[in-house]
Amino acid sequence: MRTFRAYLPTDCIDFSEVYQLPLQEGHHLAKVLRLQEGDLVEIFNGKGQRYEAKLVNVGKHVSVRLLQQKPSNTQSPLALQLMVSIGKGDKMDWIIQKATELGVSKIIPLVTSRCEVRLPKERMAKKIEHWREISVQACVQCGQDNLPEITDAYDLMQVLPLIEQGEKWLLHPAENTLRLKDILLQSANIAAATLLIGPEGGFDEKEVTLAIRYGFRLASLGPRILRMESAAIASLALVQGLIGDL
Repeated sequence: MRTFRAYLPTDCIDFSEVYQLPLQEGHHLAKVLRLQEGDLVEIFNGKGQRYEAKLVNVGKHVSVRLLQQKPSNTQSPLALQLMVSIGKGDKMDWIIQKATELGVSKIIPLVTSRCEVRLPKERMAKKIEHWREISVQACVQCGQDNLPEITDAYDLMQVLPLIEQGEKWLLHPAENTLRLKDILLQSANIAAATLLIGPEGGFDEKEVTLAIRYGFRLASLGPRILRMESAAIASLALVQGLIGDL
C-alpha cells in the first residue's frame, strides 16, 4: 500500500499536540489525494526525521497528530554541494528537483559573467522561494527526509573565497582536462565535495583562474559538451554513484 507523505517544518515534536500542515501540503492531501480524517500519512520535517501521523482535521486547513517516529536512512554520507549558474526558463526548476532527488546537501545559485538570468532583488527572492518549494515537493515524491539548503543568489567572484570544505571541482570542457569519472575513481574517504557548473556559454577566463586559485580542480564530462542542466545532473550522479550512496 502506498504511503502518502507531507512536509511539516518543525523542530519541536510533541505527540500530544495537533499540528497544522502548510496550506499547499494540506491541499494536496485533502483535494488531490482525497484523504479523510483518520487516514495515516508520513510526515517529514526536512531535517532527517520522519513520523507516522493521523489526519485529525480535513478541511480548509489540514491537521495531523504524530503517532511515532520512524527510521530514516535517506541522508547521503557525502556532504555534496552544488554551485550552479542561474539558467533561464525552467532549467533551474529541473536542476533543483533532480539535485534534491540525488541527495545534495546545499545548492548555491550563481550570477556569473555569462549568466542567462539577472533579476531585481525582489524577483530573485521570489525565485529562491519557488525553488525551495520545488525542493520540498521533490522530497515528498522521492522519500528524501533532508531538505537541501538553497541559499540566496551569489556573485561567483564573491562566493568563491567562502568555499572551504572538501574536494572542489569545476566542470570545464577544455582539452587535456581530466575526466571527473577518473578523478573520482582515484578518490577515497571524501566526506565533502563541491561541484561548480557554469552557464551555457561557460565561465570566462578570469572566473576559471580565480576558481583554480581558491582550490577548484578542472574536470570534464567526456568528449561531448553537455547543456548546463545535463552537466549538473550527470556530474551529481557520477559523484553519488562512485563516492556517495547511489
